Amino acid sequence: LPGSDHILVATGYAKWGMTNAVAAGLALAGTALGGHQPWAQAYRTWRGSEVTGLAKAASLNIQVARHLTTGWLSAAFGGGGTPAEGEGRVERRGIRPVGVCTVDGTTSAVSPICPHLYGILNWNDAERSWDCPLHGSRFTHDGKLLEGPATRDLEQL
Repeated sequence: LPGSDHILVATGYAKWGMTNAVAAGLALAGTALGGHQPWAQAYRTWRGSEVTGLAKAASLNIQVARHLTTGWLSAAFGGGGTPAEGEGRVERRGIRPVGVCTVDGTTSAVSPICPHLYGILNWNDAERSWDCPLHGSRFTHDGKLLEGPATRDLEQL
């Protein structure tokens, strides 16, 4: 709880566990044993920057909502035809959005709905992957999970 050091927990390292988990462990041990590391302030449960960061947090969440809305709207009006080599797009088949791409001469169709928060994925020409603009999940051209926060593959259609 903010301002309380009775329960100490560190979590949420994403891809930085090997470094940040060690730093958090040192900071927690220092707090529990009454020590003081000036750098450990970054790991405190409550900082003044959390209040001043509210406007930035609101702005970021508005951007996520915008991506979510525009993704679904663009999926509703997507075009048809086979994409050229290395290209992909989201189109509509009936009422369902479908992600279609062509990689190495094979055209794949997957659900372009991210299983994490249900945002519509974007095709990444450079990486030939489906990328989520909401939280950064990435999938191969045929829907296999590359990196999360999503925890499962896309549905193949």
